[in-house]
Amino acid sequence: MSGGPATDRPGMVTAIVPAYERPDYVVAAIRSALAQTYPHVEVLVGDDSHSDAVEVAVRTIDDRRVRYHRNRPSLGAMGNWIDLIRRADTELVSSLNDDDLWEPTFLDRLVPPMLADPSLGMAFCDTTYIDDAGTALVEASALWSHVSHRGDLPTGRVSDDPTFVLRMIAVWNAPQPAYAAVMRRCDAAAIDFPQLIDPCHDLWCTYRLWTAGARFFYVNERLTRYRVHEGNLTSAGFGKAEDFIFDVIATEHPHNPAIAEMRERWARIRFSRAMRSPRDDAATAMQEMRVAAPDLTGWRGAIARVASRAPWVCRATLTARHAAKRAIATVHR
Repeated sequence: MSGGPATDRPGMVTAIVPAYERPDYVVAAIRSALAQTYPHVEVLVGDDSHSDAVEVAVRTIDDRRVRYHRNRPSLGAMGNWIDLIRRADTELVSSLNDDDLWEPTFLDRLVPPMLADPSLGMAFCDTTYIDDAGTALVEASALWSHVSHRGDLPTGRVSDDPTFVLRMIAVWNAPQPAYAAVMRRCDAAAIDFPQLIDPCHDLWCTYRLWTAGARFFYVNERLTRYRVHEGNLTSAGFGKAEDFIFDVIATEHPHNPAIAEMRERWARIRFSRAMRSPRDDAATAMQEMRVAAPDLTGWRGAIARVASRAPWVCRATLTARHAAKRAIATVHR
C-alpha cells in the first residue's frame, strides 16, 4: 500500500482499533469513536484474537462506518498496529486501544490543527486514567499529567527547539500516539519499525516522526480515557525495547542537552526494573543496577552502587522489597 494520503476524502480520519480478546471493552471503544462530534470518521478494527469473541461483538454494531479485519496468522500487538495504519486509506489516523475510550470532542479538538498546518505530523492531548470498571483514577491522572508535563504544556504548536522536543519525547514521554493523538497517515506509514522496539512502537513512532521532520501540536485537555489494568501492555513492562530506543536516541543526538536528563530517566527505569526482579534472580538485578548506577543520585545511586557489586546485598535488598510489598498488600486487604 502506498504511503501517500487519500486525496478524494480530505479531512477524513480512520480510528484504528487494534483488538485482542476483549469483546466487552471493544464495543464501548468503537462506540466512543462513532459518537464523535467531528463527523468525518470511520473505524477500522484489526482483530488479532485467537477466539471469535471480538468478531461476534463487533458484528453487533450496525454502522457502515465500521470495517473489520481478522489477522490470520496473528501479527502481535505491534504488527497489528502498524498493519492498521498501512491499511487505512484516509489522510489522518488515530489509534484507539480496544479497552480505551474517546471523549466526544477528541477529534473535534485535534483534527483542525492538523488540517490547517501540513507540517504537523501529530496532534496530541492529555488523558484521564480509568480502572477496569471505567471509574476515573483522579490521583493517577493528576500524577501522570505532572510527570509527563502534559499538565503544563500550553495548547498550541509545540516549540521546534530540538532540546525541548527531545526532552518532551524521551524524558517526559508526553505524546501518546497509541491512545491520545491524531497522526498524518502517510508520515506514520513511512516509518520503519524494527522488531527490537516491540512493544514500544508508540514511543518509536513519535521519535521517528520528529527525526523525519514532522512537528507537533498539543491540546491541553483530557480528551481520552486510558484504562489501567493487569492485561494491558503498560502493566507488562517494556524492558529491552525501551533500552534499545534510548540507546538509539543517545547515539543519534550525543550533544543534545536533553540526553543527560534522558539518561537519568533511563537509569531510574533500570533501577525500578532491578527492584522488581524475583528474589532468586539477583544476577539480573545486579546487571540492571550496574548499568544504572553511574546516572543515579541519592539513595537510588547508593543502593545501586553497593548492590551491583555485592550479591548478598542485592539479595537482601530484593528480599526487603518483596517483604514490604507483601506488608502493604496485607494492610489494603
